[in-house]
Order: sequence, then structure tokens, then C-alpha cells
Amino acid sequence: MICLARLLVASALLVVTACAGTMHVPLSSTDTKLWSDSAQHDRDKMVGKWLGESDSGDGKLRLTLVERRENGTYTLTFRTYEGHNYEEAVEVGLWGISGPVYFTIMRGWMTGGRFAPSDTTRAYYYDAYKIIQLDNATFEYQSVETGNRFVNRRVGDDFQFSD
Repeated sequence: MICLARLLVASALLVVTACAGTMHVPLSSTDTKLWSDSAQHDRDKMVGKWLGESDSGDGKLRLTLVERRENGTYTLTFRTYEGHNYEEAVEVGLWGISGPVYFTIMRGWMTGGRFAPSDTTRAYYYDAYKIIQLDNATFEYQSVETGNRFVNRRVGDDFQFSD
């Protein structure tokens, strides 16, 4: 019985050792703490409201206002202006960061005060971006898929689009 127990323990150690070679294993608890503190610090910087501006390519101005909440949800309001007239769309979803990557999962749209869900089985609603710059005032990132770059500036939590 003791030999069987030793054999089981040795087998378990062999499996754990073999698996550890293919998994990321932190070098020490200090390394884990430094990495997680840095990642948390970057994530905390992203919480709040951010405003972006771009040319839509057809002479229209596009403004984006994203509010990222601490709980990992976001609301993204797009306004596309042609002169003084605009069209507005509101997207909602989940966001996060992992290392140098910012990602979003678009869960749906708000239309007339009602939620219209997206089809989350479609890859189209998942986006990944390389973080280029992130500080307390500026967030610049680049789409992994398209290469498009975006620059957002932090605005106050009370900021809203005016009509």
C-alpha cells in the first residue's frame, strides 16, 4: 500500500513537472506582484470618460465618447456630424487589458433607451488593440486587425455631448 501511494505521488509530480514546462510560471511572488501592480495601474488609468475625434473619410467629423467603468463595462457613443446635423449610435460591452493589449467585447447597442444584443458568436464583435500610449491624459491605441490608430483624451466624468 505504501509503494502504491509513493507511485501515485511520483506520478503526480511527473505530470505537474511536465505541465509546468508549457505553462507560464512566475519566477517568484515578487515578479507576480510587480506584474499585477503594473497591469492594475494601467487598467485603473483607463477608467473614466475619454473623447476621440476623427475624419470619417467622406468629409464628416466623427466624435467618440467612451466611458469605461471599473466593473469592466463600457458605453461608447459615436456622433457623426455633417455640418450642424449629426447621427448618433451607442454601443455597450465589456473591456479589459492584458499586457500591452486593450480589448473590447461588444455586447449590443442602445436604441431608443432599449438594449439590442449583438450576436456574440460572431468574431466581428471582438476587438483587440495594441496600447501605444497610456497616461492620465492620453490613450493611443492601434487595431490589431486593421492597423487603424485612435487617440483619445481624458475628459471629466460629467462630460456629455451637447445638442
